[in-house]
Amino acid sequence: MNIERVSSENEERTGPILWDVRLPPAGAKYLNPDHSLCTGCRLCEYYCVKQHHGNIINPELSRVRIYHVFPGPMAIPIQCSNCSDYPCVEACPVEPKALYVDEKKFVLKVDRERCLGHRCGRCAEACKKLRSGAIHFYPPEHDYAIVCDQCDGAGPDGEPDPQCAKSCPFGVFFYSTPKGGEGWRYAWPPERIARDLEERFKPARRERLAKSPYEIDWAGEGGETGR
Repeated sequence: MNIERVSSENEERTGPILWDVRLPPAGAKYLNPDHSLCTGCRLCEYYCVKQHHGNIINPELSRVRIYHVFPGPMAIPIQCSNCSDYPCVEACPVEPKALYVDEKKFVLKVDRERCLGHRCGRCAEACKKLRSGAIHFYPPEHDYAIVCDQCDGAGPDGEPDPQCAKSCPFGVFFYSTPKGGEGWRYAWPPERIARDLEERFKPARRERLAKSPYEIDWAGEGGETGR
């Protein structure tokens, strides 16, 4: 298991820039988890890989990833949040872009032939620095941006039909227009989500529940994340 300690770079990810995320357009459906319900069973990873690669068991190919944050541990699901300003697309250096957006379905797509792979990695760097770190690579066989496409095409009429939402036994994922209550964790990195959950469920700090997460001082607080 790869344990990534929260570095100064990760601490920068908890800064105000994360609060400037552009949410999906009104009425757009998108995939979002209720992080407080995840048990870390990782069935979502299994069904994601099955949808995209068939009967292969390899969680490194999953578009949704479960991070175990210590101490705890807490299981934090991370997937593309489809933020409408798409810093990953902007960071892509090729023209036409290897990452692009299907505006009708509100889905992020990857042109595998145009993607320069992990040796470029600018999309993943932009997502990790400015959002949740939802893009990764798995070279050499899958050396392209691996990112959630909401299982586009899996529906009966070719529409997106996220298999993680259908398969999760605990109802962690929902695929709909925003239902409210989770918006403050939109596109946050796993260590920050875990810290927010800790603060909100710790009885000794119940007085902080009345505060907006944007009022909480995150400076100097950390943890570890691992896969």
